[in-house]
Amino acid sequence: MSARVLVHQVAPIGAPVFQLIAFILLLLVSISVPVVKSLYLFKVALGTSSSLLHSGVDWSGTFGVWGFCDSGLDVSGFQLPDQLVNALHVDGIQKLITDLLDAALGLHIVACILSFVAFILTAYFLRPSVRHPVYAIIATTFAIGFTFIVLVLDLVGFKEVSGKLDGVAHMTYGAAIWFPLVAFICLFIALICLWLVHSDSRSRRKPSSESYYDVDNRY
Repeated sequence: MSARVLVHQVAPIGAPVFQLIAFILLLLVSISVPVVKSLYLFKVALGTSSSLLHSGVDWSGTFGVWGFCDSGLDVSGFQLPDQLVNALHVDGIQKLITDLLDAALGLHIVACILSFVAFILTAYFLRPSVRHPVYAIIATTFAIGFTFIVLVLDLVGFKEVSGKLDGVAHMTYGAAIWFPLVAFICLFIALICLWLVHSDSRSRRKPSSESYYDVDNRY
């Protein structure tokens, strides 16, 4: 595939497609547990036996952007149940998880909205009659920045909570924690496509402007 075909045919289509994929992934994370119970950032299993990976699990809960879902006590929200807090015997675990969920809720929603705005701007400004993707590039850059922050927050949050619960409970990753990583990659690819289109549109406009300049200098 030649570079000309890549710029004129693949890049204008690839940019909005990858942005749409990123938006869907970030949207799915934004409606994770307890809204969609099958999507969660991480899972905590608490048991009285030394091996929490076997059948001696007394409590387990999944945590998402909107809070947690308790499998044993049939409750959900941001406030951990007293039974869990008392069993953990870990100072500040309630505040740590609540703060992480509050930050995750806001940042995930912002990243999702920005990716959608970037998709709309790209679809509009990459029309054959326009091909002026500057605003789409700016929106996509902001979306990439917030998605990266979300990704770091999720992974650091998991590590912090896992460190607090080390030896007390067993934590596992959920599928939703990796969605921001895939969304980040998709947005980055979309940004590259936008820059290719932008560079091509500038190169096609430059000769005409120079010709007008030469004509004016003749007089």
